[in-house]
Amino acid sequence: MRFQNKVVLVTGGYFGICRGIAHRFASEGAKVAIVERNEERANDVVRELTDQDSVAVFFKADVSSEDAVKDMIHAVVEQFGRLDVVVNNAGCGSQHCGINPEDPPWLRWEIFRGPNLDSNYFCQRPCSAASGKNRGSTIVNISSTSVFHGNWGLYGAA
Repeated sequence: MRFQNKVVLVTGGYFGICRGIAHRFASEGAKVAIVERNEERANDVVRELTDQDSVAVFFKADVSSEDAVKDMIHAVVEQFGRLDVVVNNAGCGSQHCGINPEDPPWLRWEIFRGPNLDSNYFCQRPCSAASGKNRGSTIVNISSTSVFHGNWGLYGAA
């Protein structure tokens, strides 16, 4: 098991790619910190993992808030005593961010930018400080295939 006794933090860990990432790390022996705003859905993944005898804990945080990220990282390190891998995968398309076609461009950008761009930035520095103490630690930032096929603008830019 490649990640035995390692602590892996996965942002947006209740759905799609994030859920798969959490399951894969758990299958490799990692203790998984699921970071999400939606407690009910995140706890479904925590239950799936713990039912498979993996260690998984939910941490509620809006990763588009710098203060919330700092508090969350502190809580993860306090819970597990370390942080080895961070997977920044939180993000959303316009349908999941609450953006409406009638919203002015500045508001659409503000809403969309938080979970898709700011979250990566806000997680990098404090996670680097927390995980940098451990040999072999890493931060993985997940992007999108939209750079290859385009979209209506905001998602690709973020």
